[in-house]
Amino acid sequence: MTVPFPRALFGRRYRPLEAGKQLRIGVVGGGFGAAFPWQRHPNCKVTAVADLREDRRKSLEERFECSNAYADFRAMPE
Repeated sequence: MTVPFPRALFGRRYRPLEAGKQLRIGVVGGGFGAAFPWQRHPNCKVTAVADLREDRRKSLEERFECSNAYADFRAMPE
């Protein structure tokens, strides 16, 4: 079953992730996005983190078990 999303935001319909596939995400900032336990979902892997402050970057690296950390989110791979 597909769930429609506002086309103004996404331009297409939501499709569930295929079985056996992993969603790779980057977490930017140690605030709101860091509050979610992304790394605990079986189909999700945090591949990069970014924060301006070094102390928060280190904390994000440890929390999400991720070795790709950036001071500037624009340097993160797409």
